[in-house]
Amino acid sequence: MMHWQFTPYLLPLIAVVVVSVSLAIFAWRSRPSAGILPFVLLMAGIAMWTFGYAMEIASAELSAKIFWAKLQYFGIVATPTAWLILTLQYTGKEKWLNRRCYVLLSIEPLLILFLVWTNEFHHLVWKNIGIETGDIFSVLNVVHGVGFWVNVAYSYSLLLIAVLLLSYALIHFSLLYRKQIAILLIGAIVPWIGNMLYIFGFNPFPPIDLTPFTLFISGLSAAWAVLRFRFLDIVPIARDILIENMEEGVIVLDMQNRIVDANPAAEKIIGHPLAETIGQPAEKVLSTQKELLKCLQNLNIKDKEICLYKKGKQRYYNIYISPIHDRRGYLAGRLIILRDITKHKKYEKEIKQLNEELQLINKIMRHDILTDLQIIQGSLELYLEEKDEHLLDKAIKRVEKSIQMIHRMKDLEALLASGKELKEYNIREVIENILKNYHIEFGIEGDGIVMADDAIYSVIDNIIKNAIIHGKTNRIDVKIESEDNICRIHIADYGKGIPDEIKEHVFEERFSYGETKGTGLGLYIVRKIIERYGGSIRIEDSEPRGTIVIIELKKK
Repeated sequence: MMHWQFTPYLLPLIAVVVVSVSLAIFAWRSRPSAGILPFVLLMAGIAMWTFGYAMEIASAELSAKIFWAKLQYFGIVATPTAWLILTLQYTGKEKWLNRRCYVLLSIEPLLILFLVWTNEFHHLVWKNIGIETGDIFSVLNVVHGVGFWVNVAYSYSLLLIAVLLLSYALIHFSLLYRKQIAILLIGAIVPWIGNMLYIFGFNPFPPIDLTPFTLFISGLSAAWAVLRFRFLDIVPIARDILIENMEEGVIVLDMQNRIVDANPAAEKIIGHPLAETIGQPAEKVLSTQKELLKCLQNLNIKDKEICLYKKGKQRYYNIYISPIHDRRGYLAGRLIILRDITKHKKYEKEIKQLNEELQLINKIMRHDILTDLQIIQGSLELYLEEKDEHLLDKAIKRVEKSIQMIHRMKDLEALLASGKELKEYNIREVIENILKNYHIEFGIEGDGIVMADDAIYSVIDNIIKNAIIHGKTNRIDVKIESEDNICRIHIADYGKGIPDEIKEHVFEERFSYGETKGTGLGLYIVRKIIERYGGSIRIEDSEPRGTIVIIELKKK
């Protein structure tokens, strides 16, 4: 018949067992994440260790105490292993948890369990076991063997790795998870300290082993993480991979409208470091963003366009606001997502402007070509009657003008194409290739790389053609200069020049001059293309005579 002894120390030990078993059952039933199995193993290990120790000190006979001491080892070897596996999963190191890793982690625990249950044959775990009788109850008095110390070194190594991983996470993970991680660290470190005090002879309550009692701290910290922070619902590293790398800004507000989490993209939008914004009221952090604050008065917004100011510049965003509910369905906060659409708005505006210009120019060209065709028709009819060569020449010139109109339509297509992304062009090579098409003397000085698209060929060709046809030049000289992020191109001719009173108007729509008047669209299109590149164009006098067209374009 087994004899028992009661001690007040049994009560906290039983509490640890109850908490650990309850948490294991709760977690197993909910099964919300991949971290469940190691968490259940951890809670089961704590329960087994604590239960075995409670039964050991409750037993009065040596044989019973030895049995329960051996049974404890199922929990003793499981607890540090479970802590490490759980930590690896929690910190995103799942790639380490392959079959080989599990096999290696199983070798030492299985070997120790074998040595524990066969200790009578080799005494590697306990060299000597006896009973020490105290005032209230008796406890085991053991002399530890080499097997015990091997297990201590192994277990401490696993716990050290787990603590280091959690410490790293405490520093680098989102502020939202730092309190949770700190609680888990306490749960891992406190039992470790209690175990070291017992093993190395610094126990303030001899001969009690403090480890099973301090495991109560592990149970409470895990319970707090599970119930308060929903530790098992989402692994922080998964959140970091998803949220931290998003291009969209993500902000989480609690019910008091405080910022409880945000990603790096949101940090750039807010304009303040996350360390200064977490826990602060949104009204304070976003005080300069009136339009965004107005949106935050709503619980739910889908795809609304807003304008924010970042370093004095306008940025456009699509904002999405959705409510966040807890497990019971109660409102817990709001999720705000901000998608930057500034580039899209820019292209949208440019396309709209181009379409308007295209419609206008198309209307003008239709009118001009129709007028020319009517003049051609009238001239040819008169020519057939009067045989006047002047009328035939007039008709031919109108045909040539209409052909120019059609060529300008190609330039308009190039203008529309310039809405595409710009790339690098060697402007010297562009100019050389165009000048080779004309039988005229030319010289080129300097070199430069500019940001443009294929429409740059039409720009240079129009300027050179204009100098030859209207300026009547017999030579063109080009000088290319680079200054800071600007490339300046001087295209000089030696023709009759352009009168001062019309220099400001040559780039206007439908403006033409000279004896051989064109469509009035060539230089207008040139200006529009250059402006789309972010550049500028102007005209100056050339010495001793002629004109200099100066183009400024951005470099990379």
